[in-house]
Amino acid sequence: PTVTLNRRRALKERADRHAKTKHSVFVQLHNQLRAVERKELMRRERAFKVKFAGEAADDYGGPYREVFTVLASELENEAVLPLLQLSPNGKHNLGSNRDRFILNPGASSAESLQYFELVGMMFAFALMQKETVLTLSLCSVVWKQLVQEPLDTQDLAGFDESVMNSLEQIEHIDREGVDEDLFSDLIFEVFTTQLSHGVEVPICEGGADIDVTWSNRKHYCELVRKARLGESRQQAQAVLKGINSLLPSNLLPLFTHREIELMVCGAPDIDLSILRQHTRYGVTVDPDDSHIRIFWQVLSEFTAQQR
Repeated sequence: PTVTLNRRRALKERADRHAKTKHSVFVQLHNQLRAVERKELMRRERAFKVKFAGEAADDYGGPYREVFTVLASELENEAVLPLLQLSPNGKHNLGSNRDRFILNPGASSAESLQYFELVGMMFAFALMQKETVLTLSLCSVVWKQLVQEPLDTQDLAGFDESVMNSLEQIEHIDREGVDEDLFSDLIFEVFTTQLSHGVEVPICEGGADIDVTWSNRKHYCELVRKARLGESRQQAQAVLKGINSLLPSNLLPLFTHREIELMVCGAPDIDLSILRQHTRYGVTVDPDDSHIRIFWQVLSEFTAQQR
């Protein structure tokens, strides 16, 4: 199959985010691939051929790879697509993974879940095709859900360290010399929690009317952890559905979450020693030329993102 994508339309400035989403390369691709039989996309090389409207480019592999670069850029831009959002650590400038993203728990409409299925298909393409990578920076909570690894407090800290610290403080508040009498004067929480997209939800039936007390504080902490770690379960299931449309998703647990991330997204950093080893110079270029030495020096001083 051949898809025709209009990058100029996608890049046009639009005041309304819904219009930006509608004209994005991601949605253009979604609208064309949904009419294609999945078996036609199960290929070890390119799953489809790409034409960029208004651009003289023959797809011998370059435009196909470029599509995945554009998709990753759009997915990590909340002003274009509502599917991913920067981790709370990134928004609060606290803890680790400040540059990583999570599945947006607020993107739960039928349309959004269909888009998440396309994300899963993109993951499947990267798993099937040696040269295809989707350079997304996602927190461990996403990858662990895909391979069915148990989630723990470190995964919570990996995207919202502030909440993890608060829960630790409440659960072990006795270590600070606080007893049952003082607890009610210091803690004014109820059995609700705020999810990553800012919506307050009850963590048990009638939670908004249940006060956190000395005796139930540990149960409260347990329920908050469970709610926060599972806040994007619906979105992760949609991603798995997309993967499963091309590959048997029940094979994913054969790998660790780090292995799946590496297979889908590639290594997060460029190994300069390997890059130099595989660099070929033209017949008129001497590797000891000053501009070549400066080139490698500058690359060595770049951050991973700059490389």
